[in-house]
Amino acid sequence: MRKILCCISIVCYFVLAKAPIEPSFSLHNHEIQEPPALPQVYGMVLPDTINYFSQSHKKQEFNAFLPEFPMIMQVCAITETPVYYYPNREELLNGCYRGDKGLSFFELQPYQYWQTLKALQEVQLIPQIANHNVIRILINYKYAYSDQITTTIEIGDSNYPATSIVINGQTFHNNYDVVSAFYGLIKGIQEEAYPRDTAMY
Repeated sequence: MRKILCCISIVCYFVLAKAPIEPSFSLHNHEIQEPPALPQVYGMVLPDTINYFSQSHKKQEFNAFLPEFPMIMQVCAITETPVYYYPNREELLNGCYRGDKGLSFFELQPYQYWQTLKALQEVQLIPQIANHNVIRILINYKYAYSDQITTTIEIGDSNYPATSIVINGQTFHNNYDVVSAFYGLIKGIQEEAYPRDTAMY
């Protein structure tokens, strides 16, 4: 009896069993559905990315008057009638170190010069052929923890027509805004240091 029941159950299993489901990749057996529409954005013009990347974009130029990181500004300037003639920036800087008459020397923190020179952020200088520059103001930017100079700026004496602005060896035409800003900066520092003796330039 037990064997008969086993045989009947086996037969029923094979009769009721279905064929395994096989994946069908036929396009005719499945309904093709379109993806949902993307949300529409009104009042916004999307950029033409193809034309954007095909154009050459000018990189932002480094502004030498305002350093990228906080630095010490070393100022060596002719503020009165000098006793000696200084043919280059090395001689002028040595004269400031010696304390020659007619020269002024300052080392300024960022908070002392930043506000005054902030107006020079948009100044565009015009390149010029290098010539002999009669230096009136010499600016050196350096790190606070070392004597390494990162940027050197020479402001030519505006009393001489051939003078120029030299930044790290590159020569530019004199610019009124630049000259006025540095003259004003030095005058302001002198007024703070020597309030009774402000005669300059």
